[in-house]
Amino acid sequence: MTSTTASTQPAVTARPSRLHLILAFCLLLVGVVSTGVVGYTLSSLRRYTHPTISMAPTLSTGQRLWVDSNAHLWRDPRRGEVWTFATPPEAGPVSSLHVKRVIALPGETIEITPPTLLVDGRPVVRLMEIWLYEDGVPISVEEGQSVADVVRITASEATVRLEGGETLTVRARKPDWEIVQLDEELVLDGKTAFRFHKDSPAEVVKSLAEFGGDPTLNAIAIIADAVPALILVEGSRLSLETGHVLINGKPLQEPYVAEPPFYYHEPTSLRDDEYFVLGDNRNNSKDSHEWGPLGRSYFRGRALGLTHRYAEEQQ
Repeated sequence: MTSTTASTQPAVTARPSRLHLILAFCLLLVGVVSTGVVGYTLSSLRRYTHPTISMAPTLSTGQRLWVDSNAHLWRDPRRGEVWTFATPPEAGPVSSLHVKRVIALPGETIEITPPTLLVDGRPVVRLMEIWLYEDGVPISVEEGQSVADVVRITASEATVRLEGGETLTVRARKPDWEIVQLDEELVLDGKTAFRFHKDSPAEVVKSLAEFGGDPTLNAIAIIADAVPALILVEGSRLSLETGHVLINGKPLQEPYVAEPPFYYHEPTSLRDDEYFVLGDNRNNSKDSHEWGPLGRSYFRGRALGLTHRYAEEQQ
């Protein structure tokens, strides 16, 4: 009888290839990152209800928006972004979140200029706190639009005639301003040039520098209540320049604002931790133009989907 012996061979275990290991690692990494992103999103997203008109037309009163409440922890605010921030002490005792657009960054110099009346391209006077009307209806005057002459200027109102013959009246916006009552006469060269109220003594100055004008202009300004009431200036062409925000001396293009600024803010240089924030409803917003620069530590969250990218910064 012949006996056979069965030979046994050890089982061979397939070892994962390097490609499989890489794929497995990538899947694990994707899972970890996805979990982190979802976790971050759920923990950082907050709903904010904007309570005022200060950001119109971008945000209406009562509009709700999503805010990344952790954005300030890992990066700095950028120009054009809309952020929420805590109330700085300079803004008053109210403790609440505010929302404004970041306009100027640390190390920059910002200046805000109102509409300015020009003669032959040189500034005559800043027009502060104004509406523009034609026959009682608000209108817009394009930058550089030519004005034939000034028909009348008082402490809160000026009437100008455009080259085409139509008339524009520039009036003070503040409701508590009153037009100077014209009870007394000032005579220049035998002609009545100005009438002013006897209780508001007028003075004559020959430099417009205090009011934003070119000090080298040949001009006479009659001042009543510290406001230019009548300006006689030598020149041949009057025009109107719209208001601007200037960053380091260059105008910032802002298609998102409700209207140009109607106030003046002197040049302000920001420190390394300071920002300048403004509402898009530029003339109806309590912001940095009233209470000053905002410190980095006051930012609380970045509004999503409202960033404006400036053309000069995309080049």
